[in-house]
Amino acid sequence: SKTPDSHVLWLEEAGPSLLRWEVLALRGRSQVLQVPITLKHAPNFQVRAIQVAERQILQDAQEIFVPPTDRFLQVQVKAPKREFQPGESTTLEVQAQDASGKPIQAAFSVGVADAAIYQIQADISGDIRSFFYGDRRGHSTDLSSSQELSFASFNATSRQRQPHKPVPLHGGLGRAYGQLDAEEVADMSVMAEGMPPPAPQAAPAASLAKPVARSKAANEAPLADAGGGAAEPEIRSDFRDTALWQPLVITDAQGRAQVPLTFPDSLTTWKVNARGVSAATQVGSASAELVTTKNLLVRLQAPRFFTEGDTVTLSANISNRTAQPETARVELKLPLGLFGNVANPVQSVTVPASGQARVDWSVQVHQAGAAVLQVVARGQREADAMQLTLPVQVYGAAKTVTRHGTIPRAGTRAETLFLPAERRPEQTQLEVRLQPSLAGTLLEALPYLAEFPYGCIEQTTSRFVPAVITAHTLRSLGLSLNDLGTQQNLSPGQQATRITTPVQDADQLQAMIREGLQRIRDGQNSDGGWGWWTGGESSPYMTAYVLYALQLAQGADLNVDADLMARGLKFLLPQFKADKNLASRAFSGLVLARAAKISAADLAPVYALRDELSHYGRALLALSYQALKQPKQAQMLVQNLMQYAVSDAQAGTVSWPAETQGWWYWYHDRVETHAFILQALMA
Repeated sequence: SKTPDSHVLWLEEAGPSLLRWEVLALRGRSQVLQVPITLKHAPNFQVRAIQVAERQILQDAQEIFVPPTDRFLQVQVKAPKREFQPGESTTLEVQAQDASGKPIQAAFSVGVADAAIYQIQADISGDIRSFFYGDRRGHSTDLSSSQELSFASFNATSRQRQPHKPVPLHGGLGRAYGQLDAEEVADMSVMAEGMPPPAPQAAPAASLAKPVARSKAANEAPLADAGGGAAEPEIRSDFRDTALWQPLVITDAQGRAQVPLTFPDSLTTWKVNARGVSAATQVGSASAELVTTKNLLVRLQAPRFFTEGDTVTLSANISNRTAQPETARVELKLPLGLFGNVANPVQSVTVPASGQARVDWSVQVHQAGAAVLQVVARGQREADAMQLTLPVQVYGAAKTVTRHGTIPRAGTRAETLFLPAERRPEQTQLEVRLQPSLAGTLLEALPYLAEFPYGCIEQTTSRFVPAVITAHTLRSLGLSLNDLGTQQNLSPGQQATRITTPVQDADQLQAMIREGLQRIRDGQNSDGGWGWWTGGESSPYMTAYVLYALQLAQGADLNVDADLMARGLKFLLPQFKADKNLASRAFSGLVLARAAKISAADLAPVYALRDELSHYGRALLALSYQALKQPKQAQMLVQNLMQYAVSDAQAGTVSWPAETQGWWYWYHDRVETHAFILQALMA
């Protein structure tokens, strides 16, 4: 303090709590204060000194970290050596000690992955110590004093004084004030006296059993000798990115655990990660790096896939890690059925000491399939070989040609299919599906609609309509649903390719109709309309859609509650007259025209703007005039539609171009547009 022999208020704060306070009587300008550290001070606290001198309030504060090092494990991951041969087996040892250095039993997860992965994506798991004990309490340095008080006259009766509540002298941990990151946990600037530092990172050791020699797999036949003095190499073909993942490894009473490991065939650096926790929630982690390499190694450079007709260059990169130059004979082996003959499949190259060399081959791709490529490098003292399996794609694309039509009773029908000359016979299939009526197609689609996982008003109605139409169609044709199901006689293979099983029972179909009608009835709002969801705000378009479905149900001889229809039409009529959306207004007009709630004069404003309507809207408006017995306007709209028809003589089809204004406007959907245009043409 600048003021000798003064008094200072000493505070120890933990977030909003006051741990300890003391008034210090300074002798001179300074004083050394011993602060006892307890568990309440972890993981951090703030000390503050406040002094009143010369009519001023002076203060200073300092944050002090108290790492919970007694909760940290000292972990090591050890291996017999740092460098291994590809495919070699070894044993990792995990060692765990508590903060005092005593062995401890703990549960660990151990993973070994290619270190190159972390160059693409850093490890996002974070420091386990920070996750469990990284809470950091925030502190406020605001200070209020009597110097900030002001007084004014107050004319009122005296008020009863409330007893003063003392400041709680306790601390606590909490995540509400921030969190320490991994570096702050590991490198606390101020540590409690006598506490050991955080657990060090594991370092490789060389004190374990010798690795087990690798044996050849049954499917790895030795390569034919192409000359050279080195022993025949094993073919490397296992290039997994993850060499080991053990989610539960438990150390024994001596704090040790053995983890067997067999390396893949990759020549790379492997990162070993071990993270663990004890029964007392002491945590720690360690990592180490191991290397799989060879003195002479070869890497095949090839694209990820081939395509028929490609001419590609395959390369072999040979690396020599010895101190002497190495002359190597490099051989490329390809499946002859998929590739053409390779010029100079065996080439000699001199690889300098601690250097690299490259050999190239130009190859022709002839046929699709799975290509197994091998490259072998044989030196005077060392050898290496690797194998890759890469796909060869067909030059072309799969194409489906469909034909459809009807066959008269006791008659025949001929269809001509044009097959490309370069097609693949083994991939060419002819599938013929016969249905006794169009109702059979509807029966296959109904289960998908019924099992659709959502239940808004639109989806409920969209399930209800096809079920009603299917039932009515079957009755009109005098067909039995049960008989149709028997006639389909699907094979097990055909059943396996279908998403759902077609409806084949009349009772099941009637149950779908009853359920749909009940859900529509339950979804009607008090104003008579329907929203997108039950209880939602009534929508003019959704109300028109539901009423349209109920009108179809009435036309299919289904008994629909008259009051249900009347209330919906009562809501829709004023909405139709006020609606600014032409597409929605055209749809509402069709429903109201079929219910005889509007006249041709009510449709006149929409008819005047018919050029602004989509094909979908023109079809709806034509159907509305047909319902009102106004053939002149209906015929004009049909003629307008035909002006936009696109004919395909080869396919024998007529269609109308799509008019999309956003994916959520399904009333511009091409399928639905064509359905209503066909209704307008056939009316």
